[in-house]
Amino acid sequence: MIKRIVGETRIWLKFVQFARNPYDTPKVFELVDLMVHYRGDDYFRTMRETVYSPDFLGQFEAKLLPKFPTMDELSRKADGTLGRVFHDHMVRNGLDLNFFPMLDTNDPIKYIIYRAYLSHDVAHVMLDFDTSLPGELGLQAYTVAQTASPISFMIMAAGMLFTATKEPWTLIHA
Repeated sequence: MIKRIVGETRIWLKFVQFARNPYDTPKVFELVDLMVHYRGDDYFRTMRETVYSPDFLGQFEAKLLPKFPTMDELSRKADGTLGRVFHDHMVRNGLDLNFFPMLDTNDPIKYIIYRAYLSHDVAHVMLDFDTSLPGELGLQAYTVAQTASPISFMIMAAGMLFTATKEPWTLIHA
């Protein structure tokens, strides 16, 4: 009981820190770590159906992770291809392919989260959401609709609180 109270308190404090500045991306990773550590079963129950599906279990057991081409390889892709558009997105936004923290892929929940990290910027390109706060909130809304991800829901909530109180004008052109 005490562990649960301490855990929920730490999660909410981290959520508030993130909501005060949703541009501080490392706070997302800290929030995810706390959610997994203290309340993994509760927060990620929406992922259980995925975790126990035969397709997922095969990928998890094989430790199947996407292998990205290097930025140099992507730069040589033809204009208009996903690879080239992805490269241009990464360069334009000053993003690094190795930005996301490595998670323990021996844990099924962390494996799913890590796979989501790895595909995050590709999703920005495929869904045509830029990396502005409204663009990020749009991507998170899409993720919530597709996966019921509690992480994405909390990112949306924090971003919306911040936007409503600190930068409401950013939604005018979103």
